[in-house]
Amino acid sequence: MVPDTPASELPPQQQQGLADAHHAPLGTAAADAAVSMAPHAPMASGSEAQQQHQQQPLPHQQQQQQQQPEQLSDVKVQALEALNAAFCRHIYSTALSYLQQQYSMDRVTQQFLDILEQDDPYESPCSIAHAEGNSSKNRYRDVVPYDHNRVLLPPLQQHRSSNDCSSSSSSSSSSTAAANHSSSSSSSSKAPGTYINASYMADPWLPGDASQAIGYIATQGPLPCTVADLWRMVAVTNTSAIVMLTGLTDGSTSLGNSRPRCAPYFPDKEQDCLRLPGSITVTCVHKNSLDENVFFRQLEVAWAPPQQQQQQQQPQQPQRLWINHYQYANWPDYGIPPTTSSVRVLCHALDGCRRAGCKIVVHCSAGVGRTGTFVAVDMLLQRLHSLTLQLHGTVREQDVHAAVNIPALVTSLRKQRRGTVQTAEQYAFVWQALMDEIAVLLQEQQDAAQDLQQQQQHPQQQ
Repeated sequence: MVPDTPASELPPQQQQGLADAHHAPLGTAAADAAVSMAPHAPMASGSEAQQQHQQQPLPHQQQQQQQQPEQLSDVKVQALEALNAAFCRHIYSTALSYLQQQYSMDRVTQQFLDILEQDDPYESPCSIAHAEGNSSKNRYRDVVPYDHNRVLLPPLQQHRSSNDCSSSSSSSSSSTAAANHSSSSSSSSKAPGTYINASYMADPWLPGDASQAIGYIATQGPLPCTVADLWRMVAVTNTSAIVMLTGLTDGSTSLGNSRPRCAPYFPDKEQDCLRLPGSITVTCVHKNSLDENVFFRQLEVAWAPPQQQQQQQQPQQPQRLWINHYQYANWPDYGIPPTTSSVRVLCHALDGCRRAGCKIVVHCSAGVGRTGTFVAVDMLLQRLHSLTLQLHGTVREQDVHAAVNIPALVTSLRKQRRGTVQTAEQYAFVWQALMDEIAVLLQEQQDAAQDLQQQQQHPQQQ
């Protein structure tokens, strides 16, 4: 248990108030009293007050009076910081204790087997994915999106031979995109070019309209014939980031040949340019590494304008899009990374995209195992952060337990994309990543408490 943040510089009455606030339910009267008990200047007697009214203060006295409210404000800010730190520690420690009590490899493995048994009753139709002209766009025949939450691309005016997957030897490709994730009419779903193997993924824990909770699109690694569809999806779904959890090839076959896992859809090196079907140009503007496993690229995507009409005087400028691309290439298929560190680094790297309210596209090869594991971890970390933003006293113990309910989350994700989180090992990794993150957050709170204590004990060094 992380010790409370001391406030040794505060008067004894306020120190007692902070102690009472920490042990009382957060956000109650005892907690509020800690702020109200910040020291105030002593009140003058009647005669002294009259003299002060009659006597004009000297310049240095005016300066002291002007500084006094600022000093009081600093004390209150420190008290609020202490209360907020205690509130966060309460949430983190409650979550970690609950997870540790529930966690063991045998129990987690049995949980995953129970989740697999729940799949059959919730199987939804996947008729669009298997329709004529669409099945060849699926990388794997048994990994396809449900009809109810598939991404719907805007119809193409005409078929492009460069985007024809009929001759592909792979099992299938994808269907993705569009602002509306609900079921489309039969006419639009059968229009040319509307299918991509992609699914909207929403966190069921978030309140409000379901469409507002949709933050992710899970998709397969594109086939050569669906690369243009991937970028069309990115353009129409308000996507600002792509998370790639695979390399272009993965392992090798018995003949020693590498197995394709994802078609190239972006240039690897900085300032390189990749020209794709559909008059799409992708340029790598910048590349660096976030850690030893995660690479970041800033991509500029440009579409050539439609054919110019004869009456137009000025040529149209190409449509441009800026995308943050994150790649964790060493995550093995059907496996897990050696530690949770790089995955958690990648989750935090997406904070800016989330604040902008944009969608995040996540893919590996099939778009279910590594993809689902990452989405589950990221959703859980966001839930934990959301709890710390609530009003003090409004978060109950059962609210914390519900936020870190991993079996319920994975069950929900599998209803949104079949096969999400493929193995018991990946399921256990979700547990471990969440517990590791909470342990780090508790340590950060402890370090911050020690820093605050030192500032209070040695204010002259600030």
